[in-house]
Amino acid sequence: MKSKGLTTFPEDLYFQETPQEKVDAHLAILHDHKRTWAALATSHKASLVGDILNRFAQLSGQWVDRNLAAKKNQQNESGILEEWFVIAGVAKFLHRLATSLRQIDKYASPRLPAAFTKSMRNRTVAHTFPSSLAERLLLPGYHVEVHFPEGVTPAQVKQHQAIAHHQSDCGGTICLVLGAGNVAHLALIDSLTKLFVENKTVILKMNPVIARLGPLYTRCMQPLVDKGFFRLCYGGKHTGTYLVNHDLVDEIHLTGSKKTYEHIVFGEGPQAEIHKANHRLLNNRPFTAELGNVTPVIIMPGTWSDRRLDFAAAQTAGWHTAVAGFGCLSPRVIVTHRQWPLRSAFLKRCKHYLDKEPLRSAYYPGAHERFNVIKQLHPEMYCTGSPVNDQLPWGFIENVNPAAENEICFKHESFCGIMAETALDSPSVENFIIDAAGFCNTSLWGSLVALVVVDPDMQRNHCPRIEEMIDQLDYGSVMVNMYSGMGHCLACAPWGGAPGRTPFAIDSGVGTVNDPFLLPPIHKAVFRGPFTKAYDPMNITTRNRVEFAQSFAKYNMNPAAANFLRLVAIAAKSAMQRSISA
Repeated sequence: MKSKGLTTFPEDLYFQETPQEKVDAHLAILHDHKRTWAALATSHKASLVGDILNRFAQLSGQWVDRNLAAKKNQQNESGILEEWFVIAGVAKFLHRLATSLRQIDKYASPRLPAAFTKSMRNRTVAHTFPSSLAERLLLPGYHVEVHFPEGVTPAQVKQHQAIAHHQSDCGGTICLVLGAGNVAHLALIDSLTKLFVENKTVILKMNPVIARLGPLYTRCMQPLVDKGFFRLCYGGKHTGTYLVNHDLVDEIHLTGSKKTYEHIVFGEGPQAEIHKANHRLLNNRPFTAELGNVTPVIIMPGTWSDRRLDFAAAQTAGWHTAVAGFGCLSPRVIVTHRQWPLRSAFLKRCKHYLDKEPLRSAYYPGAHERFNVIKQLHPEMYCTGSPVNDQLPWGFIENVNPAAENEICFKHESFCGIMAETALDSPSVENFIIDAAGFCNTSLWGSLVALVVVDPDMQRNHCPRIEEMIDQLDYGSVMVNMYSGMGHCLACAPWGGAPGRTPFAIDSGVGTVNDPFLLPPIHKAVFRGPFTKAYDPMNITTRNRVEFAQSFAKYNMNPAAANFLRLVAIAAKSAMQRSISA
């Protein structure tokens, strides 16, 4: 996983803003080649994906080192393992994507791992994970389903798979990707999606926060750069404004904030709200976006043993602290049942594990200001540790009133290490299950992802009601007993906000990325995992986490038998250590 002699770049080169004449030249090249890209055989595209994967694998060590240095996380276990899981997720996506492109050439559409079924709500369901014996052995009990809109049949799904690769007389498209700055791989996944899933050429503007990875992006994508299918540029708001209004840009994709999106389509200042109210778009290009979320964690009120309680609390704390709270999918609001006898004990254990987790550098701009605003509004917030330099504590706010209007914890994404808890006063467990879905849909901003924690007994005793809740949750993905970041790491289902949004009520955005099976529009993806896991690297009490993450990345880059056996051995050793110490 070393760079194997690939050229490194002087630091000052990739922080310079790309001049407008250079941007014009980039777009002119893409314009001259966009029709060629649209008509290129999928077998040729599959070969290009394989080349990108090989380059990415060679650069993975540099990628991790550069990111850790920029985030000041070189000595932080959680920070290190997150970077390696990013490597694993990108590699898995590239492997699956190459396979799907080859299958399009052979079968007209990608092959799915299993037969279609029907959900309890009679929706067509595609099963996308596990897709191999190795995945079953490595992640026992994990399962991923893609639910389609009502009335969509399996035949229609197959007919519309990989639709962008079957359109005749396509004149080609240039898509501007405005890259995210919080997690370094998102701009790469977005660009790959637009190129290989949607069949469009791409100009990527790097977010200044992750500009340090620009040279590595270019090296990974060099086969596409050489052929005039991909270009990359740097800069802030000035460059972004120039690009979104450029005559040669056909479409736009943004992973970022709702504020940035609305500035692009409605403008800024007092006139922006008028334009929005009057349904007037200042930029009417086709626009896809992923704009964040106030992510809920719904705790099903089970009867848990001390061991289960401890595992769930440590797991929740680990989800909270992942990527230092700078994830669009980071948990923000725990939703509990006020009458749950274990509620107080659960919250106490959550704080206990937050106390144990080392503090992280608050590397994303504005984190301290956002933290302080919430702290002023909630002076009762529990804060951990003794921050130094640019660190922030982990913040935990209990018992936020679920009926509070304009509650900042519900309406605004904190985008730092703060999580709140609210308790619903439902008359019964059955009522709570549906009340929780209603609360999340109506009181929390966003429609990207929701998490549900449910033990096997609850799942068995309340199965119809829980499945009804999962269907009713108005989110693009629902994670059952699973960290939301697995939606990217498993690379097996579309990722994006719930359908039905418009430019004038954008919510968490429109469109999806990270879809290696090239599926038509979906209702939602449902990720399911076991309540307790023999080995869970996202649980902060698990041992050998970094070793596992590095081996997981190596396996996903090269799924050889030796790499798989090494991974299984690490997980088995750690599971045994957990069992002995329990």
